[in-house]
Amino acid sequence: MSQKRKIAITAAVVFVAVGAGLIGLLLTGGYKMAMGTVADSVTTATDVNLSGSALTDDELDRFYHLSQGSQVMPYDWFVNLEQGDSRDKLITDELMSRFRFIPSRKSAMNPDGLQIGFAKDEPDPITGQVHMGVTCAACHTQQITYKGHGLVINGGPGLIDFDRFVAAMYASLEITATSPLKADRFARAVLKDKFSLRAAAELWIDVQKAIKNTAQTKFEELTSNRERKEANTDGGFGRIDALGAGGNSLYRRLSLKNLRALNAPVKAPPVWDANKYAWVQSNGSIRSPLHRNVIESLAVNASLVFPGDETKNDRYTASSRLKNMVELEALMAKFEAPAWPEAVFGKLDADRVTRGKVHYEALCSMCHAPKMESRPLADDPIAVRADMRFISVPLHHIDDVGTDPTDAVNFARRTLDATSIGLKADTPGAEVIAMVLGGIVKRGLQAEKITDAERDVWIGMRANLLRACEAYPSRPLAGYWAAGPYLHNGSVPTLYDLLTPGPERPKEFYTGNLEFDPVKVGRVTTNFQGTFLFKTSITGNSNLGHEYGTSLSHEEKMDLIEYMKQIPRPGKDLPVVDPGYACPTSQRAGK
Repeated sequence: MSQKRKIAITAAVVFVAVGAGLIGLLLTGGYKMAMGTVADSVTTATDVNLSGSALTDDELDRFYHLSQGSQVMPYDWFVNLEQGDSRDKLITDELMSRFRFIPSRKSAMNPDGLQIGFAKDEPDPITGQVHMGVTCAACHTQQITYKGHGLVINGGPGLIDFDRFVAAMYASLEITATSPLKADRFARAVLKDKFSLRAAAELWIDVQKAIKNTAQTKFEELTSNRERKEANTDGGFGRIDALGAGGNSLYRRLSLKNLRALNAPVKAPPVWDANKYAWVQSNGSIRSPLHRNVIESLAVNASLVFPGDETKNDRYTASSRLKNMVELEALMAKFEAPAWPEAVFGKLDADRVTRGKVHYEALCSMCHAPKMESRPLADDPIAVRADMRFISVPLHHIDDVGTDPTDAVNFARRTLDATSIGLKADTPGAEVIAMVLGGIVKRGLQAEKITDAERDVWIGMRANLLRACEAYPSRPLAGYWAAGPYLHNGSVPTLYDLLTPGPERPKEFYTGNLEFDPVKVGRVTTNFQGTFLFKTSITGNSNLGHEYGTSLSHEEKMDLIEYMKQIPRPGKDLPVVDPGYACPTSQRAGK
């Protein structure tokens, strides 16, 4: 049989399997529309690697590519998928850099040379399917450029545009599903020596299901938003509504009435020293590192059986890889806040640093200077039993700090219909999260045959405690020269802008530029092809609040910024403060 005949038959099978309903979906024009707002490619070589010097190359490979159980797309589909408008693979560094994924080397952990943050997952516990997923490093590895230099900061807030990446990926899959030549090449590449017309037909039935399920999910979310008269807020580069997406992923399993708009995108916080923190998340809501990592895996599409079938006893079966998460946490514990790279950005001005320290201690240290819990948190039986204390991360009520309240308020006030699992129709979301995380961890630890003593170590010597406060945490600021844009929602581009009164801060600016500004300290915000226009007038994007140091003179501000470039890392002999669990109340008059 001729090659053309084989292609024609395969194409006929493809169109039968996919069905006429997909023909009119995202074809080449739709792909170009999805890609039209994506930034230019950035392939600057890395010549400086910060915050990861304590890790070997093999350990960095594991941090970059060890699966946490995320399942975004079957792995063989992803590595063989062509771009929507060419025969080039989607996974080329040139294309993926447009979404600000960082190139990575081929290795045993990364056999196909995928970018930092992509992982080949283990077979799913229910289906046996091997998936591509994203792991911690996707959002917690940062790339900076400066005058031809390329810096990677391990543990720093990444700049990826995950939503547009997923849109382009599924647009490419839909185009492939309706293009005979692409379909034939894809089927042969995925099936390899198992290729046959029957196998190709079965493959395309699976592809059709994946496209349909993705479209159905988006349709349900759009319908919910329309009925509730809500709208999503586009995160752009380096931001995602993690708490909202995690909630939607979990709560929709109980009722579609539980869906909410994703209107509170936040930037990924830096993770250096976070293993020592008493509480984590953008709103300081969760205590145990392992439970926090589990909810992250659910937010990026780890599989979960919930509510489940009582006769099968399958509730809380999940693809979340607990053993891998423990290893990833141990690797991240070796990251240190990055020192200012004088060889790249220029030497620090010692006189300015000395003067700036005075301003820091007067204006910033009360909230941000690291302090240790004076004793184990009484509400945490594991910490009490092991006599464990952690770095305090105090919460500040949204009325007091004045920054955009949406992220904290959404989580604190969110309730859901949980009647399908025997709870109330207005059950607090945090209650269900704690229950599910506890169930997943318990089931996973039992499967790993972990002893009680090992269990405490695996969960970070902290209990599965959640709190839903209308508040935000103040973290230690070592290395925060590399953590811009600033505030939890990334609404202020530079440290200098943060020291400006709220109404005078930039109301609009562009994100997506990797180039660094070592004077104002932050990213360059000039426009070019594909940058994202950040509008502070949109829900979740307010740049107001946190008005500390705004009355300083220009020179005093520059002194303070110089000191902030080299704030010391948390040491061993820290001042102590009573541990906190309860939500703070507003300190403003009349509250």
